[in-house]
Amino acid sequence: MLSMVGLIGMWRLLQRSYPLTWVFSIPLLIFPLPYYITHPDLRYLHPLQPLLVILAAYAVADANQKKKKTYIQ
Repeated sequence: MLSMVGLIGMWRLLQRSYPLTWVFSIPLLIFPLPYYITHPDLRYLHPLQPLLVILAAYAVADANQKKKKTYIQ
């Protein structure tokens, strides 16, 4: 669940094209590749959990902001 919401947050960042989006996208794309190929184990996801929490929080905050905008208009 956290991974999915984190990826939604990454998608939202990529849509808005913030200048430092690459800081969040590179670790998510590069870091787990060798481990996914050699060891399909969840413990290799643990270093990425803080980043996924930040992205998930961004996705929830962005969705909440859009929801508030529709109520105001």
